[in-house]
Amino acid sequence: MVFTTWNYIKVNLIDGKSAKFGTSPWYYYFYYVFRFSFFPFGILIISTFLFLLYKRPKNIFIWTILPFIVIHSVIAHKELRFLFPIINFVPVIIFLAIQEIEWNKLNRRWSMLIKVLVSAMLLINLFGVITASLKPAGIGRMRITQKMQQIEPTKPINLIHFKNSNPYDPWGGLPAKFYVEQSIHYTKIESLNLIDSIQFEDNKRNFLVVEMKDIQEQKLQDFITDRKLRKIDQSIPGYLIPFLKVYGYKTQDILILYSDVPHVFE
Repeated sequence: MVFTTWNYIKVNLIDGKSAKFGTSPWYYYFYYVFRFSFFPFGILIISTFLFLLYKRPKNIFIWTILPFIVIHSVIAHKELRFLFPIINFVPVIIFLAIQEIEWNKLNRRWSMLIKVLVSAMLLINLFGVITASLKPAGIGRMRITQKMQQIEPTKPINLIHFKNSNPYDPWGGLPAKFYVEQSIHYTKIESLNLIDSIQFEDNKRNFLVVEMKDIQEQKLQDFITDRKLRKIDQSIPGYLIPFLKVYGYKTQDILILYSDVPHVFE
């Protein structure tokens, strides 16, 4: 019989295996909540949790979340994704906290202020939900691979990329094998100083994939111009970028796809 909870505690707390992937201070999950929740949601989440802990210390939701946070704070290695199991409890905690407010004891000014803040946060969250619904998963890597597959699918691919801009294998060693085409050759650009040595092949589909932050480099711009490459697509549509910036999204990691395939631009 396997006791998953004990194995998790043993491997991460006792053996410290996860610490090999990096360590963070015990309070880092509070930072994650502030950093990755659009302002002022981070403050709202923390404050309503503490308020409910004070008003209803025996609440089942409090004692569902609190041990989870404490144990994961003790574990040295921390990642935002480790908080995902408790995300669905956040709206519950917020509305339970609102129910605990003694509205009849608040003066009209405070009551109106709280109602305005709650309404504003609901509106901000609504726009966030719409933006997230329209945005491809992650930074939209599969949008890039789909576009490459649609262009002259009978020819093999010569994919030119930087360290983190390979849409099939962005982290090096964990390729998305389900999406990878059989006839594909990778040309990795180790340094911008070596970009002029890159060779295109006439019998293949030559694609260049770069991150948005790389496109600011003059040497890369000159390479694109000299090779007569044209922009085909980017991993996240341009119309979403202003909204993503408002919500703190790192747009510099967005991938841009270039090609020399002639008929694409006709």
